[in-house]
Amino acid sequence: MRDGTITVVGSFGEVHRRYARGSASPARPSRFDLDLDNCPLAKPAQMRAITRHPASARDVLAAASRRVIPAARVEEVIEKSPSRS
Repeated sequence: MRDGTITVVGSFGEVHRRYARGSASPARPSRFDLDLDNCPLAKPAQMRAITRHPASARDVLAAASRRVIPAARVEEVIEKSPSRS
């Protein structure tokens, strides 16, 4: 369908038994016709890179020694970081 009008691009149906007599198939023969010149072309697919990690607003890696560092201090350092956007 283009702009509200129907465009016929093919037809299908069962072959009349008069023409199918010589067929060795036990099934009833059918035919299919497709006019590729009248088929609308699909837009090319647009590919995007798939990230290996889920999206996040902030990527943080915290490495600390065995001594306990208060969470508030870690957060303070992150907030003051110059690379924070």
